[in-house]
Amino acid sequence: MSEVVVHVESPLPTEPVSAEKVGQAHEEELRKLMVSYVPRARASKGQAKRVDRLLQSAAALVVPAYSDDLRYLDALNVAYEALRECDEFQGASCKQFLREYLKVLGVHVSRLGAEP
Repeated sequence: MSEVVVHVESPLPTEPVSAEKVGQAHEEELRKLMVSYVPRARASKGQAKRVDRLLQSAAALVVPAYSDDLRYLDALNVAYEALRECDEFQGASCKQFLREYLKVLGVHVSRLGAEP
């Protein structure tokens, strides 16, 4: 969390958010992110079109990432790492992703009974 928060101007509170039921559409988006969008963004070295698609896909997985299914949290972690490798922490959509990712991390850390 301390690594992510430096990229966010005003971190949002980390209170628990109820997650909607994880469905088939989320499963498919998870597959696309992990199999297609992350590798393409990494291979493109941060090409805007590839990064934007990665961010769109990650945004679609934020709500399921609050669930107990840790594959979605892992997908956001992988998206973050891909962005870091591309040095792409610019733009409104990236900043929004970082704020949402930070909230998700905070909720999961709280579930562990630790301080965020």
